[in-house]
Amino acid sequence: MNKERTSEEIYASGYYRQSELKRIYGFSNGQKIFKAALKIDTEELGEDRVITNMVRIKSVLKATGIKKAV
Repeated sequence: MNKERTSEEIYASGYYRQSELKRIYGFSNGQKIFKAALKIDTEELGEDRVITNMVRIKSVLKATGIKKAV
């Protein structure tokens, strides 16, 4: 089992785990967001997708419609 990462560690990595999205958005919503972000990652990266157990923060933002604060 992985230790719970801090917000700083998550943003530094650029990736969310499914469990982190479930914790942030709730179980059902976290699963839906993870699947939507996974689809975006797969479409954009295809076979170049290296990290397969996480999704990019960029894809999560796109899936949720949230614009990243500058």
